[in-house]
Amino acid sequence: MKKKRARSQPVSGRTAPAPATGGRVQVGDVVYRKPISFSDSDAKNAQTMRGTVVWVHPAGRFHVVEFEKGIRESFMGVQR
Repeated sequence: MKKKRARSQPVSGRTAPAPATGGRVQVGDVVYRKPISFSDSDAKNAQTMRGTVVWVHPAGRFHVVEFEKGIRESFMGVQR
């Protein structure tokens, strides 16, 4: 007797963003970071914000993230 194949159900509407687990960031990725620009003089009370990667250093030293308010900040490394 043959096994029945499970059919995948298409999801209507928009597609889900790619999971942000592991790997390198790429331009256009949505990431969550704690920018110092929006906090007091201390990074301990910085709030996590959503931003878009706008530039990645060719050697992988850092990446630049633009946040909703139009502020850009660089972060070390290129890991998610």
